[in-house]
Amino acid sequence: MYKDNRKNNKGIRYFGVSLIPQKIRIGIIGGGRAGLIKTKSFLKKGAKVYVLSKEFLNEFYSLKGDNLHLIRGEYTSNFILDKHIVVIALDGSIKENIIRDCEQNSKLYISCSNFLNGNMVSPVNVGSKNISLSLNTNLGNPKAAVFLAQKVKKLLEEYDDFIEYTSNLRTQLNGRIKADLMDFVNSDDFYYFYKKGYSEVVLKLFLEGKYD
Repeated sequence: MYKDNRKNNKGIRYFGVSLIPQKIRIGIIGGGRAGLIKTKSFLKKGAKVYVLSKEFLNEFYSLKGDNLHLIRGEYTSNFILDKHIVVIALDGSIKENIIRDCEQNSKLYISCSNFLNGNMVSPVNVGSKNISLSLNTNLGNPKAAVFLAQKVKKLLEEYDDFIEYTSNLRTQLNGRIKADLMDFVNSDDFYYFYKKGYSEVVLKLFLEGKYD
């Protein structure tokens, strides 16, 4: 029978950041299945990916794009020096050496065999045209994160046009923007009028005489 261990596992409280993938270099060590999965994921996001391994699964060679670099060889600490994120996708005694090098060089690193051995995880990314969201579960349940992401995606899509509208408004106002205006338009009240087709009328009433 299933035993509830939640009292002994309080989970992890993640500290989230958003990276600009085109400026990020990922170093993946290991050419097996785990390395392949991470390689596909980071390539899809637009990062530059460097994979180091003595051997590669054949599927690596079918991956396309200028952002992928396959390096055949043994691991040395020089490999990680110019990488922003390191993915440890192999097992054996070398794994401890890589972790030590990552710690000494202040690298963000993922351990594929046990996420608790790393200092970061790769979240599920979900979004719409104008919204991006990264999602984790605190108890380390990636399948549940994928399940939730599909539900959250539907909600994001409902607000996508509204976010585009308010974002364009913010850009148009440029230097004249005021905090109270953005507080007003990014609210349930203004969203109600937006959905009814009265956003311009309400906005004009709000702006009248404020920023002349």
